[in-house]
Amino acid sequence: MNPAEWPREVWVNGRIVPRAEAAVSVEDRGFQFGDGLYEVIRAYHGKLFRMDSHMRRLTNGAAFLELGLTPAHVDEIRKVSDDLVQRAGLDDVAVIMFVTRGAASRSHAPPEGMRPTIVIYVRPATTPAPELLRDGIAAITVTDSRWGHVNVKSLALQPNVLAKRRALRAGAAEAIFIRDGHVTDCTASNPFFVVRGQVKTPPESNYILSGITREAVLDLCRQEGVACVEVGVLDTDLPRVDEAFLTGTSDEITPVVKIDGHVIGGGTPGPITQRLAAAFRQATRG
Repeated sequence: MNPAEWPREVWVNGRIVPRAEAAVSVEDRGFQFGDGLYEVIRAYHGKLFRMDSHMRRLTNGAAFLELGLTPAHVDEIRKVSDDLVQRAGLDDVAVIMFVTRGAASRSHAPPEGMRPTIVIYVRPATTPAPELLRDGIAAITVTDSRWGHVNVKSLALQPNVLAKRRALRAGAAEAIFIRDGHVTDCTASNPFFVVRGQVKTPPESNYILSGITREAVLDLCRQEGVACVEVGVLDTDLPRVDEAFLTGTSDEITPVVKIDGHVIGGGTPGPITQRLAAAFRQATRG
């Protein structure tokens, strides 16, 4: 399977078309202003993972941004997403969708009553390489310069892109955002830490994009009897944690063994991280 061949077809505002024919207006506000939202949803064995949670986040974000997304739109998004997954015929896929305010003559103030642009496609899911799950990854910390509503899954991701590039140049795989001395989240994942057997992750707020995999891991902690708390984590706490891992739709549960050059724990994925990762694999892949 060649990932470059995907997506093979794209749903654009009510029509499935070949990728070469998929297009939106040059005056679409998603392109010109980043005025929209996105979601990435995993499907395991042809079944969408926590679709209700993804749709709740999309609906809440669209309401906050006043994008004009109606319940009928959401119902159609659900149906199209499932249809595209079945048409792909793959066991493990990612559904990628974009909802923008729509197209109009360029102006900061959009006209009333705009029709949202909705684009949906699927492609083979990406997962961390086996050696990264076995050995863990390195991360760095960066100043969180994002806007004040990170909980809205906005298309405008420039700070995330720059932070990710900075991490890769430093030989790390991910960047952990720090705002006023507090850990928030990462460029495309949520951080978890283990201290004396207790799992800790920063609590939900407008400065954190709370991931659906984060939600799943909190549920797994309760199911597995692992002590877990949503609590503020300081950047000065990081060198003293016993374990660390990241969660995300693509990352799933990825161990972190080094932060800013400091070795975490024994420098290998810790027992609680491995236990939760095994439970997650069982829950998603059986």
